[in-house]
Order: sequence, then C-alpha cells, then structure tokens
Amino acid sequence: KQNGIQVGLGYLLSLTSQWDMRMEYNHNDYHTIHEYIGTDSYSYKPEFDRYTLGVDYNFDSAQIKFADSVMTSPFSGWYTGVDMGRDQASSNINITTDSSTSQQDRSLRGYLGGVHVGYDWQVMQHALLGIEAFALAISTETSYYSVSSIGYDVSTTDNKIREQNGFGLSLLPGYQLNQASLLYASIGYIDAKFEKTGTGTD
Repeated sequence: KQNGIQVGLGYLLSLTSQWDMRMEYNHNDYHTIHEYIGTDSYSYKPEFDRYTLGVDYNFDSAQIKFADSVMTSPFSGWYTGVDMGRDQASSNINITTDSSTSQQDRSLRGYLGGVHVGYDWQVMQHALLGIEAFALAISTETSYYSVSSIGYDVSTTDNKIREQNGFGLSLLPGYQLNQASLLYASIGYIDAKFEKTGTGTD
C-alpha cells in the first residue's frame, strides 16, 4: 500500500429535499514507490487526476433542509453517498538492472467507484466545514518493460502496475452560493493499494 495527499474542488446541487448531485475533481499525489526484485530496482511516483459524479443522501428531514431561516444550511448534518468516474495519472518509472538504467514515461488510465459518509457543520451564515471518510474501488493500470542481461543471456520482462482500491479522510471547507448549491474544496489523506506483475521472455 502507498499513501499520499488529496486536494480538489467540488460542487453540490440540491435535487430534492434530501438528495444532492455531486461533481468533484481531485488530484492525488502519492509518495514514491520503491520495489526490489533480486538485484533489479523499480521506482515510480504516480500522480492521479480524478473526475467523479455522484449523489448524496442527507439524513436531515425535509422541514430542516428547506427551512426559511438564513442560519439553516440545506447541506449541514450527516450524509452518505456514492460516486463513479474517470481516473488518470502520469508516472516516470525508473528501472535499474545489472546491465542498464532507464526511465519510461507512462500513463495510467481507468475507472473508479466509491462510497462516502460525512458530516457538515455550518460555521457561518454561508460557510460550512465538513469531514468525510471515503472508500474507492479502482481499476487503473499501465504497462512497461525492462531488459536485463547476464553474460550472453538477455531477458525482457513485460510488467503491469495496477491501482486496485483505496480509502481516506478529507476536510471539506465550503461556501453556500444559494439555497440550492454549494462550492467546496477538499484536502486530505489517501491510502491505496498498488500491485506490480511481470512476465519474462528470453
């Protein structure tokens, strides 16, 4: 597993008394991943851009959600939701073997879906502060090759890197634009599982 930071922007649009539509962009910056197989070493630092669309369910009653008081935000309180979207990343893969050192630029692309639960506090008339826990199911991968030689024997290995799932925690400061929409930022921690596989040929 590998951890990193997540920063992003999002927009909430109230659809009904308890349902909201959610659009979000996040940039995930992971720490460099180092792997060693025998005398060969691999390092890569993935940075992901994620675009998701989802829905949230608010547990507050309709009477509270659409109260006339300007001090009552329709987005405050407990909520949960689901989302899905596109996942893409770039990474420089540094490969060191007994016979060579190389660097390959690779792009990771795929899809993801997730669930989240959180709570929003109304701290000022138009300002909210939320905390959210989330879990992601991810299908994102890229491939690269490495070449090593021992004497006259040369072998090529086709490798794949997959990001499979992740979870994290975010703080969400937001500004309520009107009674039906909220603009917010996110900053938090993410932990994801990366898997490397390879098949060799002589």
